[in-house]
Amino acid sequence: MTDAHETSGKRLLQAHRALELLEDYHSRLSTPQDRALRSAIERVIRIFKSRLFQALLDIQEFYELTLLDESKTVQQKTAETLLIASKWEQDNAIKANEHQVHVEPPTFGHTGKGSASGQGAIDTWHSICASRAGQ
Repeated sequence: MTDAHETSGKRLLQAHRALELLEDYHSRLSTPQDRALRSAIERVIRIFKSRLFQALLDIQEFYELTLLDESKTVQQKTAETLLIASKWEQDNAIKANEHQVHVEPPTFGHTGKGSASGQGAIDTWHSICASRAGQ
């Protein structure tokens, strides 16, 4: 396996693990005060799964229409593969620019304990992820 395949495989496992952590965190939100956060997390999960599903469909279509087409030469398959890679890179760059929105970190009422910048919530999220990753 090449370094690129190993890196890609690790990223896929990390993404899958992140989704599991997000779903686990979501499942533990049960109080009425958690309703808005629970809804927001559901939206993130739905968007992620939708994009993942569409990417898998695109890959399957490319595989069937390009790579499995025995009437195409290796040169044609190579050219089409490079074209689709460029298209996907361009599509991702466009989507990233369209969705690039500056989001302020969450702020919480300052109670004299912790930070009013939301750092406590961020630290909590990181500790949850770290403890789950160690399991």
